[in-house]
Amino acid sequence: MRAFQNAVSALVKHHGINRIVIKKRGKKGKFAGGPVSFKMEGVIQLIDTCEVVLLSPQTIATVSKKYIYEVPAELKQYQRDAFFTALAGLENT
Repeated sequence: MRAFQNAVSALVKHHGINRIVIKKRGKKGKFAGGPVSFKMEGVIQLIDTCEVVLLSPQTIATVSKKYIYEVPAELKQYQRDAFFTALAGLENT
């Protein structure tokens, strides 16, 4: 976890990131977050040089329906959630 914390902190500092948006993890069901993702999320939230925002899946879905965004063709299927989470984070500033 320390290595992960150091890597994320260095990435944030190197790229001048001032805001991180995270999709809230499910507590139950098929997409429930496990203990490792819980720790990773906690480490990210402890970065004191940037704001960390948690958005619910419902908020992300609402924003993605409200605004029509063209998904870049080069995005892989597994990257789409991150794309829409980032867009929702921009809309909720």
